[in-house]
Amino acid sequence: MDLDNKKELTCPYAAVHPSTPSPTVVISLFDIWNVLYRHRLIVGVTTIIGVCVAIALIFFTPKQYVSKVVIAPGNSFEMPLINALIGKQVGFQIPPMEDIFPIACNNLTNINVKSQFWDEKNQGGKLVEGRAFGGPDKISQKWFIQNLACQVPKGKNNKVTQATVVLTGRNPEINAEVLSEFVSYVDEFSANTIIVDFKNQLEIQKEVIKSDIARQENIVQQNKLLRIAYINDAIEIAEKLGIYDLPENVTESPLFARGVKALQIEKEMLLKRTGDGEYDKNLLTLKTQLENLNKINIDDIKISTLQIGKVFSEPKRNQNPLFLIAAGIIFGLMLGIFLVFVQNIRQGQKKVFSLDSNSNAQSS
Repeated sequence: MDLDNKKELTCPYAAVHPSTPSPTVVISLFDIWNVLYRHRLIVGVTTIIGVCVAIALIFFTPKQYVSKVVIAPGNSFEMPLINALIGKQVGFQIPPMEDIFPIACNNLTNINVKSQFWDEKNQGGKLVEGRAFGGPDKISQKWFIQNLACQVPKGKNNKVTQATVVLTGRNPEINAEVLSEFVSYVDEFSANTIIVDFKNQLEIQKEVIKSDIARQENIVQQNKLLRIAYINDAIEIAEKLGIYDLPENVTESPLFARGVKALQIEKEMLLKRTGDGEYDKNLLTLKTQLENLNKINIDDIKISTLQIGKVFSEPKRNQNPLFLIAAGIIFGLMLGIFLVFVQNIRQGQKKVFSLDSNSNAQSS
């Protein structure tokens, strides 16, 4: 290779100057408008599609109905003679109605209670699983659990005075039927829960009183044996002192001063006596309490935890049609603009690639 030949030393990239700054590209709103105007067909088509989708939602969305029922604390509390039989010393009671109502409201939203209701009613044939709404949807446990709600506003001092139970579905008759069945079920379920709890407390209290009676009987028996021991000691002392007869004037004197005969008679009576508890006030009180508790008949307890109003249904308020159409227009425009810019960028990349290919071909 001839080193004097300058053409052989010419670098193909000699004309490139990396340090030379590239010209700044300024995009104006007019340029953007030109791009959109050239592709106005795309923007128009996407806008029309958005409006069509909104109109389809307005006319073809299935109509929904909301069934509601207002509930309040129950006013039925039948416990014949039970309050009198319980007495004041027994440490349990059925809670007042204002405390029972929140329990029922919690049961209305409890998933386990909902599932139990659905299973029991379907087995009893009162609700038919899969019965059609008149549309593609069918009633099911999933539909029931997801669309049932209990709205509980709190009053003064955070006390719950009423609540609204809501069920949403496509058939107002089925909504009302299922809602009415469920609220009545929860009323009965809550009452039974309270009664069972009361029954358990009652049995526990009976066992406590029986234990107290046994302990008190043991105390009475020990006191009896202790009294007999004192009498034996007094008889021994009286015999040594020669005191056999009861003095005419019995005063608060030592026990042995009563004489051997009187002490022997008292000892014999204590040994023969079997109903020691009849003479102990505490034992009599405990036995009376146990007798009263045994007289309680759980079946006599009737509780209504809820006052249930009338179920009514109304169409669910859908979205404003104008709002849906406006949303469709905006969505169509944004989608069209996005597609236009994506297409414009891809076209620009193709042009750059074509220019690079031509320049490489010329340089070669």
